[in-house]
Amino acid sequence: AWGWVYGLALLPLVLGCAVLAWRWGRGPVAAVASDEPVEPVVEVTRLQQLRWVGLSFVPSSLLLGVTTALATDIASLPLLWVVPLTLYLVTWILAFAGRPLLATTIIARIFAIALVAWLMLYLGEATEPAGALIGLHLLTFFLAAWMCHARLADDRPHTRSLTGFYLCLSLGGVLGGMFNALLAPLIFDDLSEYPLAMAAAALAMPALVAGRSLLPSRRDLAVAAAVGIACALANLTLPLPPGPLHMILVIGLPALVVYAGVRRPQRFALGVIAILLAAQLHPGIHGAPIYRTRSFFAAHRVTQSQSGQLHRILHGNTLHGRQWVDPERRCEPLAYYHRTGPVGDVVGALASTDRLMQAGVVGLGAGAMASYAGPRQRWTFYEIDPAVAAIATNPELFSYLSDCATGRIEVVLGDARLRLREAPAGRYDLLTIDAFSSDSIPVHLLTREAFVVYLARLAPGGLLTFHISNRYLDLVPQLAAQARAAGLVWRLRDDRRLAGPLPGVEPSRWLVMARQESFLGPLLFDRRWHRSEVEATA
Repeated sequence: AWGWVYGLALLPLVLGCAVLAWRWGRGPVAAVASDEPVEPVVEVTRLQQLRWVGLSFVPSSLLLGVTTALATDIASLPLLWVVPLTLYLVTWILAFAGRPLLATTIIARIFAIALVAWLMLYLGEATEPAGALIGLHLLTFFLAAWMCHARLADDRPHTRSLTGFYLCLSLGGVLGGMFNALLAPLIFDDLSEYPLAMAAAALAMPALVAGRSLLPSRRDLAVAAAVGIACALANLTLPLPPGPLHMILVIGLPALVVYAGVRRPQRFALGVIAILLAAQLHPGIHGAPIYRTRSFFAAHRVTQSQSGQLHRILHGNTLHGRQWVDPERRCEPLAYYHRTGPVGDVVGALASTDRLMQAGVVGLGAGAMASYAGPRQRWTFYEIDPAVAAIATNPELFSYLSDCATGRIEVVLGDARLRLREAPAGRYDLLTIDAFSSDSIPVHLLTREAFVVYLARLAPGGLLTFHISNRYLDLVPQLAAQARAAGLVWRLRDDRRLAGPLPGVEPSRWLVMARQESFLGPLLFDRRWHRSEVEATA
């Protein structure tokens, strides 16, 4: 701490040196005698400085955009940001190396190919296979950043102007980070900054043929407009559900048409922008959005099914809950919380012995679990995101909390691991961890320290349940290890293979823990609840 104090105390001296250097630098410069020819100094223009700022802005914005996309739609993991950051730094090294590995035009061509594939999978809301998706996101980002930085390296000025050059690079990096972190959450209700940065990278492509103008021609504008109109009409008229066929016909074919004009980067970039805009007309996998919002934690949307019978809440491309619009059916819990699923089993096991008076739920979603709150019961929901609480408590979007609970409902805002410490010891007969960042449980809720908090608030005969459904991570081994360390018994129910199609129901995976096997009650004799092979061989 004192080191920081002393360092900051020296800052005014650094600023003083800068002022003195600026004043002394205004005097005449003495000529140096030399037999070597003097390299002519080309004056740097304002337009060139703006280009430097823009070319450093785009990779900086993309760095945050791809990191957010991976953390939102893949996994909320500590140090995940290290991978994109490492690639970002490597592009600087490759671009400013004494002997470039590839010419800038070759990098641009490879980037254009990757961008076409990225368009298909990103706009098609693909979620599998995970490894290929992660690789494509990172590859496209890497090529875009490398191309922009290579253009900067190609445009380096005379040594006398290098200070201003590196200042513009730093300024562009700062502005890119500020745009994503400060401005984008204010002007967008979704993660639009990521595809916008990709479109900007396409605009930053160099001319692939010598002598070509960097300004778009009328023909470039006409081709891009035609592609955009065709893509928009296809989204509006073709009765194609989201899937491979939609990706190929509605996104892939227009993208290939655009790529055919890649020798004119302006035409290619404008075509990419047209496809991005036209894709907004497609309702997507989960229906047309009726509400969007964005907070510090995430971008959320509420959609309505094509039939108008269901409302859904989504974070990224992951469904977090749904509800019937029909007043006669709206109190039926849906998605991962249906009464014939694992949640219904756990609540029923406690209710059958009259042991459920206090319940705590970490993670609110649409509030479907409030449907289980019976008379004389008190259910407390812990939610870190005020935007989610606003959605769940808005009867026009979801009415589980307002209409479906016969017991007392309380919503507590804040980090659950901290707010749970405020609850009395041994309060909850049922404590459910159902917090998700898009598709994954935030790992700080699965640590040994978190378990200490959970068990301190769990009643002696209470049940601790975890919702562990996700596409990418198997959390059973980690939770099994935590259960063994805490001396708990546990059972797992994998409901991902439903017996038949049930309207509004989603397959899920849940794990329940207790201090003694007898506390599990009927679950002990239910063959659907079992120990996994990991526990059996431990």
